[in-house]
Amino acid sequence: MPGKPLPQHLRARVLVLSGDLAGARASYEKALTADAKYFASIEGLATIDRSKASRTGARTVCAVLKANPDDVRP
Repeated sequence: MPGKPLPQHLRARVLVLSGDLAGARASYEKALTADAKYFASIEGLATIDRSKASRTGARTVCAVLKANPDDVRP
């Protein structure tokens, strides 16, 4: 699936479950290069940052929501 974020997103999920947060972060970021608005990967990055008590993920989510105010997610 060239150019699609899903393969890298799924790889990141597997890496999170295996405990490789650095690899997961890299895969989430690759997914976002394919689609900067792919919310599942943005959320994944925010979750990693939340586990490290970092505010980077929250800032990323806020930036995406400001850029797309009509994008409502549960």
